[in-house]
Amino acid sequence: MKNSLPLFRIVLFLFFCRMAVPQTVTAQENPAADQDELSLPDITEKPRIGVALIEAMASNLVLGGVNRFIRRADYAYISLDSINSNVTSTWVWDQDEFPVNQLGHPYQGSFYYIAGRSNGLSFWQSSALTAGNSIFWELIMETETPSINDLILTTAGSISVGEMLHRLYVASDSAGFFFKWILSPFDGINDAIFGNRRNPQNYSPLYQEETYFSFGPGMLLSRMDSQRTGTVDITRPSLFIEGGIVYGNPYSKRVRAPYDHFEVRARVQGSIPYYSLELFSDGALYTIGLWDTEKHQSALTLNLHYDFIYGSLVNYSANSLGLGYKMHQSVSENWELSFKSHLNWVFLGASEFIRIWYGDITYEDEDAEHRTYDFSTGGGAKIYFYALHSRFGGIYLDGLVNFLYTIPGTVPENGSPGFAVIGMGNISYEKEIKAGWHAGITASGYWKSGFYTEAKNVHELITSCSLYAKKRF
Repeated sequence: MKNSLPLFRIVLFLFFCRMAVPQTVTAQENPAADQDELSLPDITEKPRIGVALIEAMASNLVLGGVNRFIRRADYAYISLDSINSNVTSTWVWDQDEFPVNQLGHPYQGSFYYIAGRSNGLSFWQSSALTAGNSIFWELIMETETPSINDLILTTAGSISVGEMLHRLYVASDSAGFFFKWILSPFDGINDAIFGNRRNPQNYSPLYQEETYFSFGPGMLLSRMDSQRTGTVDITRPSLFIEGGIVYGNPYSKRVRAPYDHFEVRARVQGSIPYYSLELFSDGALYTIGLWDTEKHQSALTLNLHYDFIYGSLVNYSANSLGLGYKMHQSVSENWELSFKSHLNWVFLGASEFIRIWYGDITYEDEDAEHRTYDFSTGGGAKIYFYALHSRFGGIYLDGLVNFLYTIPGTVPENGSPGFAVIGMGNISYEKEIKAGWHAGITASGYWKSGFYTEAKNVHELITSCSLYAKKRF
């Protein structure tokens, strides 16, 4: 499936979402958060199933019309013959570019999803609506053979993106944010038409203690694989902007519905001529509270993860489902600790194949699409820890590692079967210098080792060190 939606809309989501949420709400100010079960519908009116179906279909027709009449894309000239061919064809793994598949499809599908949520459908009903419209697009709205990866990414990724956007829109609505439609156009349209009145107990407040915005200068240091053409060793000054949102109490047992708690971190880093756009998120589908006292809170969670890095040096994505453990401990009046961990199944991952992406591979048909990354599945883990002293500051650690095996039948032309081990990590120290403002230093690393049966192995390392200013809310 092709996608003409501009990537800047995704970037806007990442950085406007902090502006969109109320900055004076704390976890204790929503008395409805004490309820353990979601007993009321999302909006006070009866769910508008028919309107949701029409709006989701309208988003398909609008995008299809743009592709055909404005962009004049070959794949948009559908006919009865193309529909019949798609319906009777075997689904394939497509050759679309990384940003189209890993970023564009989840964002496009979020329109299907929010068409449901903004009309009162539940999380699971909206998920089914998303899957149904993705299938419709693959079979009807393009001349290309239906794609397995498009169906997975448009459904799973869109659930994550759509639910986060929907909830942040509601948070911005309660704060009177004028540009909230940037987050979720369908929510804005339906609020204007129907005057939606939502049940506030269905939504969580922002967990301000771990929500932040930061920026600063740094240095990029990289040791790239020799199979890349051009410069292998890279040393460049860099700048970054990063934002993190924690929605709902991550340590509470009182999670009443999917995504009543989620965490999302976005980062843009530039180092001429290199760039990187990153997003890491996890949303709780189900929570079991373990402990909830004044000094100690902990919970087990079932989480859906949507992560990607899109840049000039790294292309990486992981759609995962896994178990999580989150704990917060007030050790003393001055000390507090937090620990979060996830053990995940990566049901669809992707990472660049260096030999194709940066090598000197040539093709007989240069005009045809040739995928430069593989599709993979495997296991992985994430951890996050901080120790904070009210006077001396805090130390923050986070990291992940994934073991990704190439899915049979998805090897790109001139690629190879095999597996990759991908790891990332950050360590930071920061101290509050003024109410809400912190100064710090951070070191980050990314490494990849790829082991292949029909190509040379790959070993790469990218590191950076930065000074930063951070605003905690």
